Amino acid sequence: MEVLVEKVAAAVLFMVGVSLRTSTPFWISYYKGIAEMGPKGVRLNGAVSLAVGMTVILIHNVWSGVPVLLTLLGWLLLAESIICFLVPEMALASLKSMKEQQRIRVYQGTGTALVALSILLVLHLIWN
Repeated sequence: MEVLVEKVAAAVLFMVGVSLRTSTPFWISYYKGIAEMGPKGVRLNGAVSLAVGMTVILIHNVWSGVPVLLTLLGWLLLAESIICFLVPEMALASLKSMKEQQRIRVYQGTGTALVALSILLVLHLIWN
């Protein structure tokens, strides 16, 4: 089951990462919309992070080699969801405080990191 999760994650991370790099204005608009929704929007975003994070944690709890990076991403998503649900004002303040250039750097940097992770997962799957 862990291999299946790694295959799916590699494809999804690649697509989201490329989208963050090539469609940055869309993502800026998307997260501005989340911020405009207030705590409801932040909690909605937290629900998505919770679903993805818990799926990874429960099905892919691997603590060695390259796959540990996917497990850590699952735990980071769980941490994000906890913040969104328990202290939505903090998450909202973070979304609202970013300047345009900072948003561009954050989204493109995140996109690059996701693409790199997907490539590492693919290489791991090929070599093992």
